[in-house]
Amino acid sequence: MLAEVRQKRESAFRSGDLPILYCFPTMELGVDIAQLNVVNMRNIPPTPANYAQRSGRVGRSGQPALVFSYCATGSPPDQYYFKRQTLMVHGAVMPPRIDLTNEDLLESHIHAIWLEESDLGLGGSLKEILDTSGENPSLSLLPRVEANLGDIGIRRRALNRSIKVINELKQLLDMTLDLTMSGLKEYSTICPKLLNRLVPAGEISILLPFASKC
Repeated sequence: MLAEVRQKRESAFRSGDLPILYCFPTMELGVDIAQLNVVNMRNIPPTPANYAQRSGRVGRSGQPALVFSYCATGSPPDQYYFKRQTLMVHGAVMPPRIDLTNEDLLESHIHAIWLEESDLGLGGSLKEILDTSGENPSLSLLPRVEANLGDIGIRRRALNRSIKVINELKQLLDMTLDLTMSGLKEYSTICPKLLNRLVPAGEISILLPFASKC
């Protein structure tokens, strides 16, 4: 939705000219109307935190408000909370957590560092990055892109930055009171495997000191 259209609808809803405003999750965060007193959720939110966020759009001036949700018969989560409503309405809002031993998370950060060091412009289409030619395209990196990412200087800078970032994460893990030995062992296994992708040929030994720290 264009910003101009969104602002126009919000203004019309705030003034009362628009009786109902249907919001997607991101848009609902910006709804702050003191007189709003009804919220209808089309399904049960995934967590009590989401429920508190969405239901908190109403009654912001202290007035009574109505919050209701549809529960689909074909939705197991909806049916689960329909039978256990207090778990959603009065459920505990858990603080956000990030698993620092998550391989996908570490991989995405290392790739982001690599891409930043390459200063490679992504353009406006995948055709500028991947080989999409032919009836069955290979979707491999274009030669110029592969050459850029494979540059020894770029890979070495990305490697050094990645080691620094992961060592900082390791310090956070050391300070975590509920850290298990299995989690630390998993982290120690993942780090060298991911960083090896950045190591230029003939420089594998650069990871040996890091592996002992990780």
